[in-house]
Amino acid sequence: MRIAVIGSGVSGIASAKTLARLGHAVTIYERSGSIGGVWAVAYPGVHLQNLSELYSFTDFPWPAPRPDYPSATQIMAYLQSAVRHFGLDVRLNHEVTALTRNGSGWDVEVATPEGTKRDSVDAVMVAIGNFTGEKQQLDLPGRDSFAGDIVTEHEIGDYARLDGKRVAVVGFGKSAVDMISFALGRASEVHHIFREARWLIPRKVFGMSSSRMSTNRMSTVYGDSWAHPDPEVQKAYAKDPLTGEKGAKIESYILRLANGLRGPRYGGKARARLAMVDPSYPVSRQFRGTLAPDNYYPGIASGAITPHRSALKGFSESALLLADGKTVPCDIAVLSLGYKRPAMAFLPEPARSTIAAAPDGAQFYRHIVEPQLPGVFFIGYSHNPLHVPTTEMASLWADAVLRGDLQLPAVDDMAQSAERVAAWKRKHTNFEPSRGYFVSTHLHNYLDVLLGDIGLRSRRKKNSFGEAMQGYAAADYATIIAEYEAVRGTPRTAMAFDT
Repeated sequence: MRIAVIGSGVSGIASAKTLARLGHAVTIYERSGSIGGVWAVAYPGVHLQNLSELYSFTDFPWPAPRPDYPSATQIMAYLQSAVRHFGLDVRLNHEVTALTRNGSGWDVEVATPEGTKRDSVDAVMVAIGNFTGEKQQLDLPGRDSFAGDIVTEHEIGDYARLDGKRVAVVGFGKSAVDMISFALGRASEVHHIFREARWLIPRKVFGMSSSRMSTNRMSTVYGDSWAHPDPEVQKAYAKDPLTGEKGAKIESYILRLANGLRGPRYGGKARARLAMVDPSYPVSRQFRGTLAPDNYYPGIASGAITPHRSALKGFSESALLLADGKTVPCDIAVLSLGYKRPAMAFLPEPARSTIAAAPDGAQFYRHIVEPQLPGVFFIGYSHNPLHVPTTEMASLWADAVLRGDLQLPAVDDMAQSAERVAAWKRKHTNFEPSRGYFVSTHLHNYLDVLLGDIGLRSRRKKNSFGEAMQGYAAADYATIIAEYEAVRGTPRTAMAFDT
């Protein structure tokens, strides 16, 4: 089939190379002048917060020596190598502006340097990502009168501009704690302003990599989920006394110890500062994890970082004004507030409005399908520690649908299924603008369903002990495409495991 992939970030590349390996004619349309998505526009010094062995194509490993936490430069080199290795057709400066239904396929309208072009395809993979669009901004009173600099992390450019300055960072995501980490040792003062503390994940827990721990099947057993399709996991979850609230309290306590939020060595002032960055909810309620910079919690404890748990209310000429009545004098305010949700203006109505209306991100069926758009698949909207391999498996799933091997439920039934998943997330997790797009540590529950739909085994370890205790990596799925090719042509019906 002729397939259009919109976006050349890691998800777009993973989808394109997977579908090309299955024999499709695939074209990647990239609106910018470079592949790489978020990595092409990364701020200086940023590194992957996941291990490279997890953030890897299943059939194109990282070159040796493999970095544990690669830099944006290293990731860009890896992605460029993958594009060359798989011989992908990538069209840069080609922005998809409209999709129009054409029989059983789609007409793709593309703005190019040579003018508007139109291509006809059988299917479309939307892989535009959630972290490359327009940055969130704060239009607050007094902003124009502030004498200092107001920037986002992407506007810093050179961290030397922080030298000797009073720096205030607003936000509690990855970019915010990175900016704080980079400011330490340079700025004369470092302030961290946030409305609510978030859980940061330590590199290691009890000497073990937290990334690897987050991908073993135990992470599925010890957590509630919208689906428990594996009978053994479902039985273990139902019987184990450490599941539910008790398990969440234990997990949260362990993370507090690993991060240094608890300890008798701290004085009263240090404990008070640490208490401000200690989340008030169990870690199980947070979908998205951020790796803790090595100097963040020590900086809080020592007083090198001054935390302010309050909303930002406005600006004066020389300070930030907080909702709790305090002022934070500063020279540079870094607004690290995340991104606006992708607009997807190229989608036809009414699907476009349906997706845009979801305040916490549209919840797609299987995290892949908007029922109103047959032949359009949303790839990469299932964020989890094994994001890249999961994207490949979602593309296999899409191929099965396109071939007619996988029979999906009726449109209304798919919409109801997606709504049940969304309702579970809203009940059990904190609000995030992209909550609908996250699978997080529920990845084995999700992959059990996704691979079960297309007749592939989800358990990849040699024995039960390995399944429970060994972390998964991309290498565990090295043969997944060949396994799928062996079962193509077998009619199947999507399983009902999200009730």
